[in-house]
Amino acid sequence: MYPEFLKGVNESGDQFVMISFNYAFKTGKKHKMLYKTAPDALQNNMMTSFPSVFYVCSTCGNTYD
Repeated sequence: MYPEFLKGVNESGDQFVMISFNYAFKTGKKHKMLYKTAPDALQNNMMTSFPSVFYVCSTCGNTYD
């Protein structure tokens, strides 16, 4: 959904919204990876290989382990 949002915002020329959507899009990609790997780690009893602490940027929402 973000590529379409970015296209519309780019046409409007609002740089602040463009930056915000870019942050959200990049962060969403990272979250998608986490959402895919967490269930696999649970099913395969490999939670020790999965990070137990995450840090979230209060500005962009980016998630770091």
